[in-house]
Amino acid sequence: MQDIIVIGGGVTGLASALALAEAGLRVALVDPVPAPGDGASGVPSALLTPPVGRLAEKPLGQLAYASWARYPAWVAGLEAATGIAVGVHRCGSLRLSTERPRRPLRPGLAWLDRDALMRIEPAVMGAAAEVGGAVRSGAAAALSPRNLLAAVEVAYQRAGGVVVRSRAVALLTAGDRVTGVRLSDGGTHAAESVVLAAGLGAPALLAPLGVALPVVADAGQMVQLTGVPCPAHILLVGDYALVGRTDGTVWVGGVHLPADGDAYDTRRATGELVAVAADVLGARGRVLRAWEGLRPRAANGVPCIGPVPGWRGLLVAAGHGSNGFLLAPLTGAAIRDWASAGRPRDTVAALCDPARRMGVPVAV
Repeated sequence: MQDIIVIGGGVTGLASALALAEAGLRVALVDPVPAPGDGASGVPSALLTPPVGRLAEKPLGQLAYASWARYPAWVAGLEAATGIAVGVHRCGSLRLSTERPRRPLRPGLAWLDRDALMRIEPAVMGAAAEVGGAVRSGAAAALSPRNLLAAVEVAYQRAGGVVVRSRAVALLTAGDRVTGVRLSDGGTHAAESVVLAAGLGAPALLAPLGVALPVVADAGQMVQLTGVPCPAHILLVGDYALVGRTDGTVWVGGVHLPADGDAYDTRRATGELVAVAADVLGARGRVLRAWEGLRPRAANGVPCIGPVPGWRGLLVAAGHGSNGFLLAPLTGAAIRDWASAGRPRDTVAALCDPARRMGVPVAV
């Protein structure tokens, strides 16, 4: 019997499984896909961009900066353990704005007026006239998600972790304790504890236990453009992000939320991203590729990381939305601490305690 089972092989599940295995626990990771990142974590560009506006001092901002501080050591450890180059490009970010922020900026952030912005980022020379400047942050980077996922999985297995290539279809229980999982092939795996990191599949696994996980689906969309100026920084405008790649293309991503009652419109979402890039870069690019997918986001933006109220032996790590990669080091550490010490050592991680939002499950 394993000490702990982790359900879900995306960045959240892998980071959790690695931290648990490195703590000396016997861990089994349950995921049906043959390679990491085939779900929401497989989006072709992962951005590490802690918030620079009003959200910076709110719970999500506190979590983002705490996890960002862990990233250099975390990645260095992965590369040393596996020999896989994760490829973190610390290019910094520029959040474009029509006017100077009225509130004082947190340390590490600086306001650039339009002239200063144009000097350090020529790609926005053709930006719409209403761009008055930008907030510059050095705490921002782009990385290759598949490289990172591959490194985490290799490090996890070298730490003694086991991978079970199957799909979890139900949680096993005895009284008020979760004792393992039932798999799609009919088999079962027993464990002292279970970590549910199955993204949008988590609510269905929790429902038979009478637990409603407060997450919603965000429709993420990304396009790869050619024929536009290639920025040296990550450019942020509203809920959109633009990042230049070494091949000279620009990837533009954002969340497309259809009007109530409307179906998701891929063509319209792609058009929105092309239009945003045209406003920022002053040129209308040609779409080379487009991607779309659903990401689980907690209703208030702060993920649930910790014990599920009312059930012993059950932890959850879900609701990260577009911040799964950014919060991965913090998430892994928090799950390890909950499993081994019964509480997170990082006081910021306590903001994610599911007991704050999930309440006690109803009887089933």
